[in-house]
Amino acid sequence: MRIDYNPETKIVTAGIRDLISFGNLPESLVPGPYIDLQVRNRIHTGYQRRKSRTRGIKTEVSVILIRDISGLTFCIRGRIDLLDERSETRKVTEVKTVAWMKEDPDPVSDYHDYVLQLAFYCRALVQMNPKDPQPEGNFVFITVREKPVREIICPVDIFSEQIENMWKERLEYVAAYIRKEQQWRNNQVVALEGFSFPYEEKRPGQERMQELSWKSTDRTTNLLIEAPTGIGKTAAAICGVLPEIIQNDLFLFFLTAKGTQVHNVCVTVDRIIDSGLPLRCIVLTAREKICPLPAEDCCHPEDCRYAKEYASGIREHRIMERLLQHGKIYPDKLLELALEAEVCPFELSLDLSVHCDLIVCDYNYVFDPHVYLRRFFQDDVRTASKCVLLVDEAGNLPGRAREYYSPEIRESWLKGFSELEPKTKKKIQRLLTPWRKTFKELKPLLSTLEKGSFETELPPDTELPINEDSWRKFIEKMETSPASEVLEFFRSVLDFAMIRDLNDSRFHLLLRKNGRDTMLQWFCTDASSFLRERHQTCRNTIGFSATLTPFEHYSDLLGFDSNEIDTERLPYPFPEENIGVWIDPRIDTRFRQRKNSLAMLAGRIISIYHKAPGTYLLFFPSYAYLQMASEILESSGLPLLIQKRGMTTEERKQFLDKVRTTENMVLTVSGGIFAEGIDIRAPHLRGAMIIGPCLPGMDLRSKLLSERFEEMEKQGFLHTSVIPGMNRVIQAAGRLIRSAEDRGTIILFGRRFLYPPYSILIPEHWKKGDRVTVLSENLTEIENFWK
Repeated sequence: MRIDYNPETKIVTAGIRDLISFGNLPESLVPGPYIDLQVRNRIHTGYQRRKSRTRGIKTEVSVILIRDISGLTFCIRGRIDLLDERSETRKVTEVKTVAWMKEDPDPVSDYHDYVLQLAFYCRALVQMNPKDPQPEGNFVFITVREKPVREIICPVDIFSEQIENMWKERLEYVAAYIRKEQQWRNNQVVALEGFSFPYEEKRPGQERMQELSWKSTDRTTNLLIEAPTGIGKTAAAICGVLPEIIQNDLFLFFLTAKGTQVHNVCVTVDRIIDSGLPLRCIVLTAREKICPLPAEDCCHPEDCRYAKEYASGIREHRIMERLLQHGKIYPDKLLELALEAEVCPFELSLDLSVHCDLIVCDYNYVFDPHVYLRRFFQDDVRTASKCVLLVDEAGNLPGRAREYYSPEIRESWLKGFSELEPKTKKKIQRLLTPWRKTFKELKPLLSTLEKGSFETELPPDTELPINEDSWRKFIEKMETSPASEVLEFFRSVLDFAMIRDLNDSRFHLLLRKNGRDTMLQWFCTDASSFLRERHQTCRNTIGFSATLTPFEHYSDLLGFDSNEIDTERLPYPFPEENIGVWIDPRIDTRFRQRKNSLAMLAGRIISIYHKAPGTYLLFFPSYAYLQMASEILESSGLPLLIQKRGMTTEERKQFLDKVRTTENMVLTVSGGIFAEGIDIRAPHLRGAMIIGPCLPGMDLRSKLLSERFEEMEKQGFLHTSVIPGMNRVIQAAGRLIRSAEDRGTIILFGRRFLYPPYSILIPEHWKKGDRVTVLSENLTEIENFWK
């Protein structure tokens, strides 16, 4: 969060909790005893309610304090837990829930931040009622982990010189930070006046996209833009919103579906900074990817040397100042300095993010209900209202959002608690045993499924041993913070309980065989309302992609109100004569006919290659289809390069290096990591071949999604299969033409491309007249194109 500051009036506006916590870093990342938030709130409000029954005691009393410090005026607001006005000397009581407490606590040394909060309340009362006697201040600490629960009253000499100095130091620290940041912002504004697009010239369409992005942010409206691949959407969107971000002190989030897209953002940011515009950009990486420890040791803070002296390590090595001064906070540099200071690089990246202008990260840091950045989107509503979201490849977000809201419990989890201490392990087994029994009773249902099926739907009222209250009590009684696997199970239990209580037709209870594992899952068929909640808290959202047709389909799935969103489709920017598109209807790519047409497909691929040798990108709708085709093509002598399942980051890099440096027939999967959001610059790149409309597999989940669309009075098959499938086709073909100089051919294999609804979704610039040309048997069109 940022402290609100008006440079014209020099007024700082902040809530007391934000003011106190601002810039504070924990000395240790080792979590303390777990206290459930609901339990904490229940105890806190219960105490207030009991006391407020006494006449003269008020709760949640709003106060405000105006204080001038270092040339700035602080306007601070807060609410007093309890105000006792039964005597002339009013008593201010701050209620705090803690796990446990030593016999003679010293609030000033043990609870520094709490004391500052109490000091504010008392000083605010004095300023608001200067003729009244100074109020007294005290704490009530409620020990929620002790039996019996204790209520410890601690009076504090709240107007002592020591506390007055603490209070002044806090305000002076924030004032110094604001002055320094304002100088940074002033430098940005000055540099902005001379800032131009960071590339020598704009591609066709970039000017319009930049203008649309700026207007959307200026007017705080949401926007969807469909722009062809190669137009330079990343640079246009970022440069379009930057003036508003800088002038209004906003946060810009660039959200990606895949890590491969981050490179393009960093290249753009590098050019912006190098052109003279000061900018702070951070790339957030998943915890397990940036952790310097082996995978099996990530993440156990109790045993991690990078978690022990976190705040002091950062201060001593001036890590935050050095990284923020550099501006480009990318994973390699961040990890290097984190290791130097021996602090957790992941937590460091999160603490740095609130000081940056641009945060580049995965969708889940904004939309996942469990891992979203609470410091932006929960702790302070005003901070969320300062966030602008750029959603790259926005068509991928609805599918990801369904995953976020589809909690699961796996049978294998029941075996994952071997490292717990014996006493705790014994207690948790009492909670796990009913789950073992449930899986044992349900698993026979999987043996009755048809061949090729892996899951079945259970009645929504199927009894499951959720026992969320027992889990809460178990977690609360643990003397140390629960292990990550315990918390994961506990979180899923709470999610299951919440969905059970919702009784919502969007959720379906599924039993699935997953390799050797068995899984229970509440499958969400529509997460649009959850996405809408996030859009409404932010300033505005701009989604863009090469494939957002039809807009109505995607705006609904993304959670946008059709009356509150602008849409625009940008024209194809490159010479249409540089692209040759044909349909080859001779190949029947329907699932049941694939084996029968495989030999003909291979023959056509080989013939096309010999007509115009070079690198071709072949996109298949599934790994199974790809594998069948590769087995036949391997004997053809063509230079094959084949995508494999589950490739590591290094394997992906090596794969792309081969594509970009040698001549290959690249066999890959549509909708995969090499089919979207990635630049493929290959020598002698001749064309792309897309095998079939790339429809998602027809399984139980597709059936449930289709039914959901039917409930919404939409065509289920069209919205579940055809639109996503055809957009995969367009995305895959987009790897081919990336500039006005590129030339290439696109071959669409399959007769379905000739007919509605598939033909309706084919881009206009692929057509000659009102349709795509059919490829002749002798392939003369390809030969003539290259002549």
